[in-house]
Amino acid sequence: MSNRQNARRVVHPGGNHQPVFTPSRSTGPEDLPPAPRPRSNSNGGNWPHRSYLELAAMRTAPPCARLHAKARLAEWGLASLSDDAELIVSELTTNALMTSGSSGGYPPVIRLWLLSDTSRLVIVVWDGSLQPPALTNAPAAAEHGRGLQIVAAVSSDWGWYGRPDIGGKCVWAVIRNFRPN
Repeated sequence: MSNRQNARRVVHPGGNHQPVFTPSRSTGPEDLPPAPRPRSNSNGGNWPHRSYLELAAMRTAPPCARLHAKARLAEWGLASLSDDAELIVSELTTNALMTSGSSGGYPPVIRLWLLSDTSRLVIVVWDGSLQPPALTNAPAAAEHGRGLQIVAAVSSDWGWYGRPDIGGKCVWAVIRNFRPN
């Protein structure tokens, strides 16, 4: 059952009374490691395809992450998932960029993992913010606020989990491979 079906309606704190939807699960898929190691592509489990990319939280991060995802999926024979994956990677890295703050004059980092067993692709994006992701009902004219709506619409499932070992959080999305290459 997807988070779109499981999402619960809550009111955003701070006086904003627009409805906000949050994922019903705050953990990764059952066989996704609870905390991928930031410096390693060996995440364990049955993931024959694994990739890791660390980016500075700058406005160039989302296009770099999209290009990385596109190249990896082509390598892995999963090019049919590329459009959806690039869209999700772009939205999740943009959200990570927006919630990351600079420290000591240096841009913070964003971490991207791609994991696949060929029947599905898991996209995980880490940022240093403790603020959980919130799927909002952005007005039609709004320039921002629809990223997680897109992720929820395109993915089979999505959610997030905290990273107490290094701080921050991971937001993840799963795409099922219904069209083998």
